[in-house]
Amino acid sequence: SGFLQAAPHARAHTGHEDGAIRAALAGGGHGVHRQIKDVGLHLPPQGAFCAAARHADLGDLHTGGADDLHRVPQREGDALHYGAAQRPQIPLIAESEEYAAGVGVYIRGAFATQIGQKDQTAAAGLLRNGKLVAIPTETVYGLGANGLDENAVLRIFEAKGRPQDNPLILHISEPKELESICHDIPAQAWLLAEHFWPGPLTMVLPVRDLVPKRTTAGLDTVAVRCPKTAATRELIRLAGVPIAAPSANRSGKPSTTTAAHVLHDMDGRIEAILDGGPCEVGVESTIVDLTGERPRLLRPGGVTPEELRALLGELDIDRAVLGQISNDAVVRAPGMKYKHYAPSAEVYIISGSSEAAARYIRRRFGPGDAVLCFAEELPLYDGCNPTAYGSENDVRTLSAGLFAALRDLDRPDIRTIYARCPEGGGVAYAVGNRLKKAAAFRVVDAEHEA
Repeated sequence: SGFLQAAPHARAHTGHEDGAIRAALAGGGHGVHRQIKDVGLHLPPQGAFCAAARHADLGDLHTGGADDLHRVPQREGDALHYGAAQRPQIPLIAESEEYAAGVGVYIRGAFATQIGQKDQTAAAGLLRNGKLVAIPTETVYGLGANGLDENAVLRIFEAKGRPQDNPLILHISEPKELESICHDIPAQAWLLAEHFWPGPLTMVLPVRDLVPKRTTAGLDTVAVRCPKTAATRELIRLAGVPIAAPSANRSGKPSTTTAAHVLHDMDGRIEAILDGGPCEVGVESTIVDLTGERPRLLRPGGVTPEELRALLGELDIDRAVLGQISNDAVVRAPGMKYKHYAPSAEVYIISGSSEAAARYIRRRFGPGDAVLCFAEELPLYDGCNPTAYGSENDVRTLSAGLFAALRDLDRPDIRTIYARCPEGGGVAYAVGNRLKKAAAFRVVDAEHEA
């Protein structure tokens, strides 16, 4: 039953040969903000967002691209976009030859509205054939592969540049599939599944032998999640295998929360992106280890420590949540060691009141510096290249906006980022964890620094 009958190397017809799944792509460079009235394309002001348009809408739009780039029709509803290794000979629309030359994966846009059954069926076929497909979830985009196919899993590590001692999370379509890949499942797991699945919670449990050691990084446990995104759960069901999917970014970099982010990091490395629009939560799932005497929080996320304690009665916090651990440490879940979520610039967390932090930063601010702050603080940093990632009064906006802001600040001209971090529990605890990991836990208290 479940995944026990799934053949790791099963082959299936993907249906892409008919050419029905196509995308026209209009590229926006970094920081581009433009409106094309004739087409109705509006590219957001931050990031290399892309948008597609129907052939009938394009008219005689001049894209400024190379001579061999042409307009193509797109069937409305397509959300699966093929990379160079899988697509038929489909030309593309791009703003410039320079941008077009780097495009290896088609996306329909950063704000897709609906994923169709044909998209899911085609993506499921790719996964069964050992290919990589970026998938949307409510947390971040995942880089998906058949979690029971050791060769496909290896391609995840290669595409991300990920250390192979960093275990992966398996995604399932419904809680009952847990029994197919795990054994000796405690009652606590079913209680958590009842309350938080589908949703942003991952559980670490004893693993069955059918899961390759490469997926678990050689451990006798595996991390499992049932995502909230209905289209992704349906994809897993159609594929008939659990999907191994770490965040779809290059290893160590900020996670991807739109299909455009995935395109930036994974262009030419994967076969397709299933575009589900921007992620709702914006930070990776909460991970709790249920294999010890007491439940242990390995990574905070959308399900808060307070919610877990209310249900379980007890919860230990792993030291990896509180500070940097050695790269030699053996860990049971992703995101616990190595530098994570970080742009190229050095990040420093500046704590204290808004006014004290602004004084501290302004005294030290220089060329190549930037500020990551709350929306309410923007007036305090006039002239200091500030970027707001959400409202201090609405921590969910901080969660949803954090990685997009960090990616926007990942530029060669920025060498130092002074960041403001929310305090307290709940989702703020998860946002703070990601920022502190991006800063290698370098925190300055502005109230006590001259």
